[in-house]
Amino acid sequence: TKVCKPDGPAQAGENASCTILVTNLGLSDAQNVVLTDTLVVSGPFTIFSATFTPPPGGLCAIDNITKVVTCDLGTEPAGGTTTIVVTVTSTEEVDVNDVAAVTSSTPDPDTGNNQAQGQIHFDGVANLGVSKTDDPDPVVAGTDLTWVVTVTNTGPSTAANTVVEDLLPAEVQVLSVTPSVGTCQGGTS
Repeated sequence: TKVCKPDGPAQAGENASCTILVTNLGLSDAQNVVLTDTLVVSGPFTIFSATFTPPPGGLCAIDNITKVVTCDLGTEPAGGTTTIVVTVTSTEEVDVNDVAAVTSSTPDPDTGNNQAQGQIHFDGVANLGVSKTDDPDPVVAGTDLTWVVTVTNTGPSTAANTVVEDLLPAEVQVLSVTPSVGTCQGGTS
């Protein structure tokens, strides 16, 4: 079985986890048990950790390129259960679809219960800020004034479709607008 938490969306930058239970329902020990957990996503994410018990502190191999976790569990005794916890994180809004499958060199008469699925959704989180400076200050009427508007995002997610609106008084004539990224439209209110 597999249970992924949190039940609802996780915030980007936080950790979420899937707990996988490998249980030997047979009458004999299962030899050479291997759990393979494949994570498929719609964007960037990282497998932070993968551990199992028993024994306490058992480590799984993590491949963050192929997004596969492999746990060599050794022998699972008849009636025994091993718990695997896979922890993931993302800085962007993504869906992590997780499919775990277990195999053994011991014949298994019921392979229909050797796979489990789960899903984690991360919501993107942006933290926008804006500042504005002017030069010269003070300005003499009839001379040019330059305003610099700076937008920052301390994230952790990318802020898509960001729009900045700087309302200027009707007495101001816009001579030029030069963005460092994106496009701008100049005008007066």
